[in-house]
Amino acid sequence: ADLGFLKSTLNVMRLSQSMAQCVWADDNPLLTLPLVTLEVVKALSRHGVNSLSDLLRRAATPGSAAAVLRQAGLGTRQAQGAAQVLDQLPHLRVEGTVTWE
Repeated sequence: ADLGFLKSTLNVMRLSQSMAQCVWADDNPLLTLPLVTLEVVKALSRHGVNSLSDLLRRAATPGSAAAVLRQAGLGTRQAQGAAQVLDQLPHLRVEGTVTWE
């Protein structure tokens, strides 16, 4: 940052992440699931699913994520495959506190 390379470094990090996930940093994260297209993302949005977190919340019971993906237009096998990938993603919960002194 002191030498003026912060912006370039952050851009390289974003590009690296985009290459690893095969989607651009500003694309919807749902596109990281196999066979999920923009049309499927739009259909998921109509069902109240706008992010991977929303889909994970819907996946509280076995098979429910696949059901939502089927409603969005994926076939049965494609929805099951995408749901399996969703199950393999790390589930993180971050908590924090801010204090003023």
